[in-house]
Amino acid sequence: MTRVSLNRRPHTTAFIRWSVSILGIGILMLPATAAATDKSSWNPTLLANTEAFQTIDDIDTASNVSLKFGETLNKNLTYNRTLGSFQFDDDLAVTGNVQTTGNLAASGGLVTDGNAVIHGTLSGTTITSATLQSISLDGASNVVSNIGTGSLAVRTRQIHVLVNDVTVEADGTDNSANVFTGTETGTNPHAYYIIKTGSGQLQDLTLKMKVRVPRDFVDFGAGNDVSFWYKNTGGDAEDSKIDFLVEDKDGDDAFTAAEGEALFASTFWEEFTNEFDGGSFNPVADEFLFVTAKGYTRSNLCPYIGEIVLTYRAR
Repeated sequence: MTRVSLNRRPHTTAFIRWSVSILGIGILMLPATAAATDKSSWNPTLLANTEAFQTIDDIDTASNVSLKFGETLNKNLTYNRTLGSFQFDDDLAVTGNVQTTGNLAASGGLVTDGNAVIHGTLSGTTITSATLQSISLDGASNVVSNIGTGSLAVRTRQIHVLVNDVTVEADGTDNSANVFTGTETGTNPHAYYIIKTGSGQLQDLTLKMKVRVPRDFVDFGAGNDVSFWYKNTGGDAEDSKIDFLVEDKDGDDAFTAAEGEALFASTFWEEFTNEFDGGSFNPVADEFLFVTAKGYTRSNLCPYIGEIVLTYRAR
């Protein structure tokens, strides 16, 4: 009869202890494995680290480089390699100054609430502005259009009445005289008409000049609206004199006729000035003014009718 010994408990106990140890190690490893699996599902991205964050796209690929702000906001600052420039996909607000050494180009409008100082040339196909001041337009190709006259500043301008654009009129009585032209040089030069007769009785002729009122005309309001240079030979107005007058197209006087009658300046040139304050005198742009100088002469004592300048306000 064979006996079977059951006295092997020490080995059984050791096996059980070894199995429990293995199981314990497995249990301890489970949390670490789960944690690693969960972390990989976050898809984490380093937002910024001031010590380590130095270069965006440090592998330097050929594609554009973009810095994205917010997943939902989805705003980007991109460097476009093809254009060689940075691009914002939304508005950019700058509190301080913006300085550029190159050109500042805008495909849309450029709006400024303050003053814009241009040190160079402002150019373009069309420039629209509510107020332009101290603007110089050079060249025949520049055009200013669609500007209401009320928005333009008033400027003082002059009309130089040409001495070669004159009509000689005779009133039918005592007109035995001739008209000559001449010039004086030197420190006080003048171009003039001279009316002359050998008769001992006063003879007269009227020189009439037709002047178109410019299109930029506003009014006569600059003060001395007319300047007329003249002189005479002889002792007084009994020898030679001039009646000077300005009228509008309706024949209304710019000033009272008496103010310009019997002008006499012995030997030296004098200037007659007057303000156009006639009550019915009312010229408008593109109409004509009529300037008359009636010269009286006798015994070769002559009136000299010199330059005539009209000063008006324009815009």
